[in-house]
Amino acid sequence: MPVNGLNAQNQSGDKGDSWVIDGYPYSSRRFEEEGTVKVQLEVSTKGRVSDCKVIESSGFANLDNNACEQLKKGARFKPARDSQGNTVVGYFETSVRYQLDK
Repeated sequence: MPVNGLNAQNQSGDKGDSWVIDGYPYSSRRFEEEGTVKVQLEVSTKGRVSDCKVIESSGFANLDNNACEQLKKGARFKPARDSQGNTVVGYFETSVRYQLDK
């Protein structure tokens, strides 16, 4: 969901509530840790994640940290724009769900 009235989107234009992340942390897989991490992303004027803050923890630090690392590394957005059409820093809240195949 957009935050502060700015309209960041992932590159496909989807404003969905969750992301699929490659790279389940090994130790989390080993200890069968699962959960959902809610994050607030700061999206730069170039459409890249410039900051990530966990706003609701999964209960597992490895999953929380991995969510931010992977989103910073791989998420791409259409930059937010102001009323004149200039690109501006935007904020976006989303969730990453970690679930093991059983």
